[in-house]
Amino acid sequence: MEERRLGPVVGLGTWNTFEGDLAVAKSVVTAALDAGCRVFDSSPMYGAAEPTLAAALGNRRDESAIATKLWASSVDEGRRQFADQLCWFGRVEIEQVHNLVAWREQVSWLEAERAAGRIESLGVTHWQPSAFGELGRALQTGSFSVVQLPYNPVRA
Repeated sequence: MEERRLGPVVGLGTWNTFEGDLAVAKSVVTAALDAGCRVFDSSPMYGAAEPTLAAALGNRRDESAIATKLWASSVDEGRRQFADQLCWFGRVEIEQVHNLVAWREQVSWLEAERAAGRIESLGVTHWQPSAFGELGRALQTGSFSVVQLPYNPVRA
């Protein structure tokens, strides 16, 4: 069986975490890094989370792994989101196609960005069990090495 290891088992998600408040973000990110957290998850759909996270990381960016997402229905929109992420983070360790939005259209240029070294790993995400079949099809292409699924013990 193939095994892959991302790193620490605990990361920090930025959905509804900072509310664009840099002081709160710096406090939370500093505490997370000091506690050994290295993976920070974000997305363009999380409001100002990405630029706030980048500012909060500041000179500690090299201590972190950014797992962010594209949430774009067109390639042009996806490229714009990625360009913003490069400005904020310099590189992206894990770039995921969020909720499988236009994943087939995005994958070829994302692979080129990975080959150029601006993305370390590609992934796909979805939260609805009804989409897990399509997640499987995306993973079968061999383009994606990361998948993000919901881990909710109260959801059947």
